[in-house]
Amino acid sequence: MKLLSIRMFFLAFLLILTGSGFTKKAKAPKVVKPATVYYYFFEQPGDWLYDFNTTAAETNQQWAMYGAWVDEEAGGGTLVARGYTFSTIPHQGPPSVSLYAHF
Repeated sequence: MKLLSIRMFFLAFLLILTGSGFTKKAKAPKVVKPATVYYYFFEQPGDWLYDFNTTAAETNQQWAMYGAWVDEEAGGGTLVARGYTFSTIPHQGPPSVSLYAHF
C-alpha cells in the first residue's frame, strides 16, 4: 500500500509539472491608435463651407478668429460652426460636430 501511494504521488507531481510548464504567458494587449477624423466645417449662420480640418485644429482656429473660448458644449454659447462628414449641400444628415463660442 505504501509503494502505491508513492507512485500515485509522483504521477500526480509529474502531471502537474508537465501541465504547468508549457502554458503561454499572457501578452499585453496591442494599443490601437484612433484614426484622425477630418470634417468639412460650415460657418454659421449662412452655412458656407469654411474649412476641412480636425475638431481640435478647427477649435483652435475659431478661438483665434473670435477671441473667445470655443468648444462643443452648447450651454451659454453661440453656434459658430458645424462639422459634417461630407461637403455636399444640402447636407446628407445631421452635423457630426457643432462648435460654440462663449463670448
